Amino acid sequence: MTNNFSKIEDVLADDGIMLQKTVGISMRPMLISGRDQVVLSVPSRPLRVDDVVLYRRGKNYVLHRIIGIRSSELVIRGDNCIEIERGLVESDIIAILVGFYKGNRYIDCETSSGYKLYVKAWKIISPLWRVVLRLKILAINLIKKTKKRQK
Repeated sequence: MTNNFSKIEDVLADDGIMLQKTVGISMRPMLISGRDQVVLSVPSRPLRVDDVVLYRRGKNYVLHRIIGIRSSELVIRGDNCIEIERGLVESDIIAILVGFYKGNRYIDCETSSGYKLYVKAWKIISPLWRVVLRLKILAINLIKKTKKRQK
């Protein structure tokens, strides 16, 4: 979820919770851009591995998963991303994903057994998924180079 939304931090400061439609592809397949809505809350507990958190990168907000915690540093990556992000600490986190809507169906991140199964399965599948993404990028770059040479 990356976008230049204004007032996200104001809404969270006032209400402690907010509902927001997703933008971007970094959390696919879990969240589909423009279709799914996320319920974000100001963190009320220490952050854990597997939490999906909202933070600011420049002018944009980013919603990605914590994949590790080293000392006080959070290691973060979107489910549909190759690159790992480092250098964030707990105070950089604006909100935590507490649930999301897929259509009219609400999925609670703390209690949903389906969500917990997704997280476990994604941990197993994601290394292979990142290889597929890298191959896709290589193929796209190769096609672009070939088209440039043909011109």
